[in-house]
Amino acid sequence: MKKILITGGAGFIGHHLANELINLNFQVNIIDNLSTGKKSNIPKKSLFFYGDINNIKLLNKASKNCNIIFHLAACTELQKSIYKPEETLQDNLISTLNVIKICMKRKKKLIFASSCSIYDLKASDKLIEDRDINPKNPYAMSKYFSEELIRFYSNNFKLNY
Repeated sequence: MKKILITGGAGFIGHHLANELINLNFQVNIIDNLSTGKKSNIPKKSLFFYGDINNIKLLNKASKNCNIIFHLAACTELQKSIYKPEETLQDNLISTLNVIKICMKRKKKLIFASSCSIYDLKASDKLIEDRDINPKNPYAMSKYFSEELIRFYSNNFKLNY
């Protein structure tokens, strides 16, 4: 049975992903600090690790024997990113680096959730991923820089993502 770690697994997307993976007979570990996620979102058939992915020791423990890491954890509050950009960068960019290091160390596949906010969008626009990148706030920048960090590790160190 494949074992999967979901960072931010107590959030809306993580909750649905965890349930679907469990239904497909995957063993699911979840790590979440519950800053925006809810404990009630954590499936009973999963193994839950309460804490932050900036805690390397806990991240190591939660990812042990996992084949794939779905990295969904992030500070998503736009206003907070504007008034406290250092917290957003710590929560989004540095934590992504922590997940990358775990994937590299254990040769695990990384699946990363970015954001459409990295694109210059208007409400009437259709989202196409080859649009020009134009992150306009620290949250969008942190997601874009995380993508670039993942690309860098893939190109230079064979990160599987």
